[in-house]
Amino acid sequence: MLRIIAGSPVTIYTAAIYTVVILTFASCSAPIMKMGENRSCCPSTSEMGGEMYDGEIYGIVLQPDGKPTAENARVIMATHDVFHTQILNNDVPNPQGTFYRTSDTPLVVSTDEEGRFKFPLIAFDKTHEDICCARPEQPLVNFILFIRHDTGFKRLPQQEWQALDRNKTITLEPWGRIEGTVNVGTQPGKNVQVECSVLFQDGHFHNSNEPMVHMHYEATADESGKFSFDRVAPSFARVARTMTYHNHGVHNHDAQSFLALDRIELKPGEMATVTLGGVGRPVVGKLVLPEELDHWWTYARLECSEPLENTDFHGAINAQQELWQKMVPKEILEQLGEQPSELYQTWRETEDGKKFIAAIDAHNKVFEDLAVAQERNMARQEKALRSAIAPDGTFRLDDVSEGDRQLTVTIHHFPEGRYEHIGMLEHKFTVAAIPGGVSDEPLDLGTLEIKKPAQEHSPIASVE
Repeated sequence: MLRIIAGSPVTIYTAAIYTVVILTFASCSAPIMKMGENRSCCPSTSEMGGEMYDGEIYGIVLQPDGKPTAENARVIMATHDVFHTQILNNDVPNPQGTFYRTSDTPLVVSTDEEGRFKFPLIAFDKTHEDICCARPEQPLVNFILFIRHDTGFKRLPQQEWQALDRNKTITLEPWGRIEGTVNVGTQPGKNVQVECSVLFQDGHFHNSNEPMVHMHYEATADESGKFSFDRVAPSFARVARTMTYHNHGVHNHDAQSFLALDRIELKPGEMATVTLGGVGRPVVGKLVLPEELDHWWTYARLECSEPLENTDFHGAINAQQELWQKMVPKEILEQLGEQPSELYQTWRETEDGKKFIAAIDAHNKVFEDLAVAQERNMARQEKALRSAIAPDGTFRLDDVSEGDRQLTVTIHHFPEGRYEHIGMLEHKFTVAAIPGGVSDEPLDLGTLEIKKPAQEHSPIASVE
C-alpha cells in the first residue's frame, strides 16, 4: 500500500494485483452492520444505513403469482465466513443436512408448509478491515439469501432483506431459460461440456463488500451440439464451452478450459438463444519452463484475448516516490507519519510546496489513466478464451477469431499458504483472414518459454 499526501480527496484504485490508495489525511469511514445477540424470533430493530440489526433471519416466500411456495423452497445463505460459496445447478453440492456450516459450505434451510423459513441466530462480527479489498465507503453486506423453487428464484442481499415489510415477504421472479448450439470449428460440438456462469452485476469486478459466490450451471450438448439450461437465475450470464483435464497425478486438480463463449442479459421469464464456436481457427502450441522453475501446470492460467494495454503500477509508484524524495525537504520527510506534521503544513504553503502539490496532483492523473486502461483490459479479458495446459505443456484453443490476439500465461504457487506469482508469458500474434470465416486447420505458435517475472511481487492473498 502506498500512502501519498496531497491536496485531493481520498481515491482508491483497485488493480488486478495492487490497491493504490491516495490519502489526504482525511478520515473516511462507513457504519458497519452487525448481527446482535437478541434471541427473539422477530427483530427488535431493523434499520437501513448500516445500523446494528438484532434478531434472526426469516421470511415467507411467495411464488411469482403470489401463492405460498409450500415446503419445497430452498433458501441458501452465503456469508463472509465461507471463503467461496459454490451454487451448482441451483443447489449446494454435497449438502450435509438441514443446517450445516463448514469451511466451504453455506447455511441452507427449507420453507415449511406455509412457505416460511428461519435461520438460527448468527453473530456477524466481520468488519471492513476483516474482508480483503472491502470498500470502507460502502456498507458491508454480511449475508446474501439465494431462494430457489420450481416456479422461480430470488437473490436478496442483507440491505434489501432489511428493507422488506415486518413479515419479510419475498416474491420470487420467474426463471430464465437459455438454449443454444455449440460448434467446434466446422463440426457440431458433439457431447461437449457447456457451462453457464451467473453474474448479478454488470461489471468486471466482484463486489468485495459482499460474500463471494460462484453460481453456475453445467450441461452436456447432444449429438448435434444442442444444449439448454432450463432454470437460470435472472442475471448477466456467461455461457462457454468447457474442457477439463483430470490427469494431474498426485496434485489431484482439475484444469478447465473456457473456449467459445457468449455473455447475455437474462431477464425474469425470458428465454435467450446462443451460438458458441464455429468461427476462426484453432491455435495450438507448447509451453516450457526455465530450469529454475521446477513446477507443474496445475496452477497455470492461459488466456487469449485482444491485445492488452500496459497497466503496471510499479513505474507510476516509483515515479511518485521519487517526487517526494526530490522535492520535499529531508527534515519534513522524517517527521511524516499517519498525520501531517505542522512543519509539512507550513511548507506546503511555500512556493516550493505549491510546486510539489501541483506535481503530485498532475501525477495522480497517471493512476487515473491506468485505472481506466485496466477497465478496458478487464472488458477484453472477460471475452478471453481460456485453455487448460496439459501435463506435457501443450495447449489448444478452438475457435479463435480473426485479428490481433495476445496469449497471456501466468503461473502461481502457494508456499506456506501464500499466493505468489512466479512465471509469466505475453505473446502477441495474428489470426489471418479465413475464407468463409472458419477453418479446422490449426495455427501453431510453436514452443514458447515461460519467464520469471521481471520484478518480484509481494504475496497478494492468503489461502486458508
